[in-house]
Amino acid sequence: MRCKNCDYRLWNLTSRQCPECGTPFVPSAYSFVPNSVRFCCPHCSQEYYGTASNGHLVPDAFDCVRCNRHVHMDEMVLLPAEGFEEDQTEVERLAWLDRGKRGVVRAWFAMIGMALVRPGRVMELAPVDGAVGSAWWFAVATSMIVGCIAMIPTLVLIGAMSFASPRGFVAAPFAGVTCFFLLSALVGIALWGLIAHGVLAISGGTRGGIGRTYQAMCFSSGANAVTAIPCVGPYLGFIWWTVSAVIMVKVGQRVGGLRATLAVLLLPALVIASTVYLITLSVRTATTAYTQALSTQTTAVADAILRYAEAHDYHGPDHALVLVSQGILKPEQLTAFKYASTTQNVLVGDGTLDDFASAAPSEQLRQASAAAAALPEDVIAHRVGDYVFTYHGATLNECPAGLWIVIESRDPQATTQTPGSPLAASVNVGKADGSVETIPKHGLAQALQAQNLVRASIGLPPLPDPATVTFGRPAVGPTVPVAVDTTGISAGAP
Repeated sequence: MRCKNCDYRLWNLTSRQCPECGTPFVPSAYSFVPNSVRFCCPHCSQEYYGTASNGHLVPDAFDCVRCNRHVHMDEMVLLPAEGFEEDQTEVERLAWLDRGKRGVVRAWFAMIGMALVRPGRVMELAPVDGAVGSAWWFAVATSMIVGCIAMIPTLVLIGAMSFASPRGFVAAPFAGVTCFFLLSALVGIALWGLIAHGVLAISGGTRGGIGRTYQAMCFSSGANAVTAIPCVGPYLGFIWWTVSAVIMVKVGQRVGGLRATLAVLLLPALVIASTVYLITLSVRTATTAYTQALSTQTTAVADAILRYAEAHDYHGPDHALVLVSQGILKPEQLTAFKYASTTQNVLVGDGTLDDFASAAPSEQLRQASAAAAALPEDVIAHRVGDYVFTYHGATLNECPAGLWIVIESRDPQATTQTPGSPLAASVNVGKADGSVETIPKHGLAQALQAQNLVRASIGLPPLPDPATVTFGRPAVGPTVPVAVDTTGISAGAP
């Protein structure tokens, strides 16, 4: 029988206070192996033996057979029975509090096992008032050990890189990982326990104070040892820890399962909700930035058309390759990176756009002139790469500002195709006033109908589905408006 606060031996004492730390105690707060303890009358030293399942006297109060005084079990002086050692009198002792006798390693592994499969028993054995410091040490040690084991592959890689460096082995990464897990344990458990106990305090009474709640949070961290298992550990470890914490709080504070669950889960729920929100916000921000980048690509193409038109009586080039041959537009600007198109997989005549870009300036001019001459007289739109050029027949300083002069649309003949993605679910169109509009895939058919009304107002034939236009098959008119294949727009080829 030892003090639950300082582990001092409490045998053969008439006082009900620990001589070491002053903590009060009573024998009935301990369990013993039946008949392993002598209960001695404090007046005459008459011995009695506990026969109950917990080693207590039955009854616990009576008149002494020797001195006839009325005595209670909690008044008696206790000694191990003849032939029993102290450790043989105890039914079970919390392993971590017995680490001086068991050894730290054995005690730690025993606590891990209890946290995993018998969390409630941990709190039954843990003293209500005391052992909070030991619980913290267990949590910190567990966090550091488990964290370092889980990081072994990374640490080995860092170590290998350090040894390979001219300066040799660098201990800083290892020390940094250790400090990280130590800080995480201290801050994380401190905040978790504080919030959990706050919920318990608001919702009703508890058996012990905040120290008892911290016992539960710290000792339950043993279940987090599952995190050290490769692959599945990181997904199961924290869940198992949380479940153990709920059970320990329930048993330790003697509260209902619902209160314990709400108290323990509040902080993880807030962390998960915040994480989901930040991830969602990051995705939205990245998507917006990506969309703006795609819009910027179309802006550059539209700007090149308008700059050429300003020098040529406000008429666009006979063919978009002229813009490249004159250095107004770079070849790679005719490929939209959201489709993973490159100059190597975009077909241009008998070669690729990369072949055209690597040709001499005179050869580029010849090929651009040949491509322009090959266009039919009634051409409505032609394609180079991921852009369909729709300015044919328009005088750009006299046409409506909303007239489309270029449409971003994945080249259906590109040798490399990329599956559709959320970022490819929209189309950018460049207009005669230099602006760019982003149109959702589901709204393209309606937008194309509206654009054809604009074109009709200045005598231009209607545009077909831009996905049907290829380098070797430009759109010609007059033509009848067709229903737009929105699937083809987002995925390139039908």
